[in-house]
Amino acid sequence: MQPYYGITIDKQDQEHLYIQVYKHLRTLIFNNSIKPHEKLPPIRKLSAILGVNNVTVVNAYKLLEEDALVYKKIGSGTYVAPVEDELENERDMEERHRIVPYDFSVSSPTADLFPVKDFKIVIDEVLERDKGYAFGYHESQGFFPFRQSLSAMFGGSKVALDPDQIQIISGAQQGIDLVAKSVLDYGDYVFVEAPTYTGALASFKLKGALIVEIPILEDGIDLEALSQQAKKLKPKLIYVMPNFQNPTGYCYSVEKKRGLIEIAKSCGAWILEDDYAADLNTGDALVSPLSAYDPYDRIIYVKSFSKVLMPGLRLGYMVVPEALQDEIALAKHATDISTSGLLQRAFDLYIRKGLWDRQIVLMKRIYDKRHAVISRYLKSHEVPWVHYHLPQGGYNYWITMDAALNADELMWRLNKKGVAVLSGSTFYHLQLKSSSFRLSIAAIDEKEIEAGLGIIFNEIEAMYHEMSGSKPGLMKSQVL
Repeated sequence: MQPYYGITIDKQDQEHLYIQVYKHLRTLIFNNSIKPHEKLPPIRKLSAILGVNNVTVVNAYKLLEEDALVYKKIGSGTYVAPVEDELENERDMEERHRIVPYDFSVSSPTADLFPVKDFKIVIDEVLERDKGYAFGYHESQGFFPFRQSLSAMFGGSKVALDPDQIQIISGAQQGIDLVAKSVLDYGDYVFVEAPTYTGALASFKLKGALIVEIPILEDGIDLEALSQQAKKLKPKLIYVMPNFQNPTGYCYSVEKKRGLIEIAKSCGAWILEDDYAADLNTGDALVSPLSAYDPYDRIIYVKSFSKVLMPGLRLGYMVVPEALQDEIALAKHATDISTSGLLQRAFDLYIRKGLWDRQIVLMKRIYDKRHAVISRYLKSHEVPWVHYHLPQGGYNYWITMDAALNADELMWRLNKKGVAVLSGSTFYHLQLKSSSFRLSIAAIDEKEIEAGLGIIFNEIEAMYHEMSGSKPGLMKSQVL
């Protein structure tokens, strides 16, 4: 019941209580705080926990069911529905596509983009070469030749990296969890971008940290707000995504990167850099890691490979400051001893053969085409009640509507028309309302993008005119 006791309901808010309950439960589902097929609390139990009546919880559960986030078992209760990562086979994927043909909510590539043949070759070669040793226990820090390969690859960012600084992890989420366990104590302040990745918020909250949201601007975190709060609260950790931030797609300027590092140094905070999608840059986007500008060794760098390959490939690495290496190593060993040895050896060979570089080129080519389609559409369908930012890479677009419009309502309306987006309220710690939403092009092709955007913009226009009482008519607007 632990996740449910963290839900706060504001009875003074004009928003209906059942909507607030629904949003909180939806966030718990999205950030995996409650797992697929896990039973939700009985209505009376949750009502008592939240201090609301039974009807409020009933209505919240109904909304979750309408959004296909839960399912009912007669005589048993309400359960969390499986998310896309847990779909069992291709038929399930086809069924999801039939129900949601225009899916802008998924932030991982589709299975057809996974280099199956290449991976089969390297796995077979590793098994032939290493025999049963590939399945044995491995050093908790990670397979040393793999760390050497990563050190050389990281050197491409013009940052010298010793293999001993690298900790292999089972995905970026595990890396964030390890940092939370190693660095944070109950009551410590953690500063995060607003909006941000909710999986990180969940890790920090489970450690009892106090989360402070700092607005993110088009060129990076708001340094003035960060500096003011840092002087008052002395955060232990600052969590950021400087390159193609999730969900906004924003990139930090060099000035913002340097300013962030200086503020963190002045208040004694560690910086946790989540490299979400820096590989997928286009044009002249600046994608150097923060460590390229850090003379203080205060940055913990976390990188996952799942966003370029597949979400089920739970593999990544951390670059750990010397002062934290022992604590991180102990936390890793206590969590799962070590990451899959076979996977580490296979990916090491995958890198050494140049296949990783080739896959990056392929993925960038695919996403460049999708970026071109969505950019062209947005520029040709500008309206005064919609603002947007064109990212220089990654696969997320942050769309902001007129302040009077509610992104949650848009999400519900689009869901009924076979279009999936994620409301901006999903990506905040406390904010329950948002006029922004995230579009992801990770799992939708060019033809579907244009058709899906047509449905989205028609629905936004309908909402705007319902709100204003005006007649439809397109006008030019500002690009953020």
